[in-house]
Amino acid sequence: YETSLKDSKNAKLWYKKAAKKGYSKSYKNLALCNRDNGKKIEGAAWYIALIDLKYPKQKVLRYLKTKWKLTDEELKQAYKLQQTLDIPKHYTGGIE
Repeated sequence: YETSLKDSKNAKLWYKKAAKKGYSKSYKNLALCNRDNGKKIEGAAWYIALIDLKYPKQKVLRYLKTKWKLTDEELKQAYKLQQTLDIPKHYTGGIE
């Protein structure tokens, strides 16, 4: 992910502001920031928020299962967390 901000807390603040405005790249950056800081479920929640904003459901789920090695249970946890994010919702159809 691209950022010139060295302070991840500050970067996350700005990414969240951009996400509230619907900028898909900020969702992806938040996903990667969280994953890289050991918050895999929270990172996956941000990635799931990309469904129907930028990517189709199957592409997102396949990516999280193959590249991030998430289990079905972890995906369910991430989906539930995604519903609580303070951002515009583009997908609410579940992950089954």
